[in-house]
This record gives sequence, C-alpha cells and structure tokens, in this order.
Amino acid sequence: MCHGVNDKTHFCDDCHHGTKVDWKYNKSQPWLTQHPKAVAKSGVKSCTQCHVVKFCVDCHTGRKVVPTSHKQGNWLRPKSPTVTVYGKTPAEPTAVHATTALKSVEQCEVCHGSGGPNAAFCKSCHKAEMPHADEFKKNHVGARKNSTPCRNCHTWKELCSNCHHIGSSFTKPWIQLHGASVNTNGTEGCLKCHGGESGTDKSFCVKCHQARKVVPASHKTAKFVRDRSSKMAQHVQLYQKNGEVCTFCHTGEVAALPNSKFCNSCHKLEMPHKIDDSNAQKFLHKDNLKSGKYTRAQCANCHDSQFCNSCHHKESVPNKPWIRYHPNVVKKNGATPCFECHQETFCSNCHVNLAKRGLLN
Repeated sequence: MCHGVNDKTHFCDDCHHGTKVDWKYNKSQPWLTQHPKAVAKSGVKSCTQCHVVKFCVDCHTGRKVVPTSHKQGNWLRPKSPTVTVYGKTPAEPTAVHATTALKSVEQCEVCHGSGGPNAAFCKSCHKAEMPHADEFKKNHVGARKNSTPCRNCHTWKELCSNCHHIGSSFTKPWIQLHGASVNTNGTEGCLKCHGGESGTDKSFCVKCHQARKVVPASHKTAKFVRDRSSKMAQHVQLYQKNGEVCTFCHTGEVAALPNSKFCNSCHKLEMPHKIDDSNAQKFLHKDNLKSGKYTRAQCANCHDSQFCNSCHHKESVPNKPWIRYHPNVVKKNGATPCFECHQETFCSNCHVNLAKRGLLN
C-alpha cells in the first residue's frame, strides 16, 4: 500500500468524497450521511464519476429512501395554490420538482429513466405532454369533458379562472362571483367554454339557473320588474342595452321578445304600445279604453295613477288621491278638460248619486 488507505486516514474520501465532488469531507461522519448534501450541491454527475447509475439506484431502492429534496412540502405541488406562473411566455412552473428538472433533467433520469418530462414515470402523474404542445391552448377546451388529468396538477382557480374568470378569488367559489362579471362583461366569455360546439348553446347556463332556482343579481332590484312612478322599469333598460342577454332564459328573437308569451303574461298589451301613425307621440289609449279594448287593470300592471296624473291631471298632488283633489282643479280650470277622457255623464254619475245619498256637500 502506498497511501495508507484505511478507515482512519480517509485518503480516498478526502478526494472522491471531498474535493472531487466540490465538498469538504467530514471525517467524523459516515459518507452515507454526508453525500445527500454533496449531491445537492454538485449534482448526480459527481457520483457517476466513480459509480455506475445502477449502484445509486440499487442502494436507494434497497433502503427505500428518496433524496432529501423530494421531502419538501412543495416538491410535487407548491404550497401556494398555483402550479404555474401565468402572464409569461411561455408559462413558468413553480413546483420544485419541475424547476429542478428544468435545471438538470439528467439528475431525474438517474432514478426515473430517460425521456425527460415525458418519461413513463412522469406521465403517470402528468397524463399529458410536458411542456404542453403549442396547440394545447387551442385544444384544451376538450378538458371540460374530462378534467381529471388537468386536476392532477392544477387547481380550478389556476386551471380555468386565471384566464377565463377574470376577477376570481381563491377564497370564494366562482359560482358566487360570476354574476358580477356577467353584468359587466356580458355572456360572450361564458360561451367560449360553455357554449358547446357551436359556441352559442345557452343550455349550460339555463339548466344551472333553473336547477338552483336563482335569477341574475340584476333581477333582484326593487324596480327591476316595474317602476310604476316612472316611464321605464329597469328590465326595459337592460333589454334596450343588450336584448340578446334576455334571450338566454326567455325564448324568442330579440326584436320580438317584448311580445313573447313570457313578456306578454305581464304586459298584456303590444310592446311598445302602438302609436298613432299621424302623431308619433300619441298612444291611442283613450279610444281603446273607451271601447273596452284596453282595461284599467291592464294599465295598472305597469303604471300607477300618478303616471296618468302626470299627463291628465297636471295639477295633481303626488300621493294624494285625485278624487279628493280634483274639485280645486275643476273650480280653477272648468270641467272641459275632464271630457277629453271621460264622458259627460261620468261626472254626474258620481256627483248625483253622492248628492242623493247626502254624501256630497
């Protein structure tokens, strides 16, 4: 022996387990307990300078141990709820096993075989080509039929919401937040994923809303269905802004929708009301009311008496019954304006009958 090689001199260790692997060998500890840190610092290639790959694999397999790096809590998936950083070109992984593989996939292949991220071992989790092919973005919509392979790596927030659900939150389900997004951005974004092959199928949205018996947030406002004191309820404003949205739930072409069966169940009249061709501002309600074609009950579905008063009883007082206030107006202006709507006997029917009963001063 030339070098006095034995357990005490550590002649071999100082070189092969020290300087040769960019490590300072500690003679007080067995190499078996030191080498994980040396490998983490210098890589597996430092081992294969002396050992064949099988040597490493047989030892790790026989002892059922994994590298210390694999024991990190974020080795397979990061602790934060995202596997991939978006907004970059291309998207960048954040899981430690992925970033480690990007630095030196050869280290992974020592135990997991060749083939890089598409080796059989890796595909047992990934299920898809890694990194995803260039055309993946175009074709990934098919995942809605089977999202299991995607969910092996991605959370729902990361998987869909980062791109498709702008304004989503990790703390609240998208189903609770999507209403505000639809109100702001419309339904075009919904149909990109939920619109079927045609991209226009609305049944996904309708079935969910009907099953849960929910209506859009806009429908819950106090004046959505009717605002009897104004000329236009909020549902009319929404229809005029984007009538296409109404057709999601209410069957009919946009232009014909106000006179559809659903809408007419409330309106009771042609919408918009038919006007006199000779006077674009005149709605022929007087003649139709007198003839019985229209009834007060039909008008009252949308309008209250103050709506009528604003035109016919111009000197009326809001929230005060016209029948109690009209004597002041008649005394001032005479009864002629009354006969524009009422027959001459209309007044006498009330006044004479009340006088006979002693109820009229």
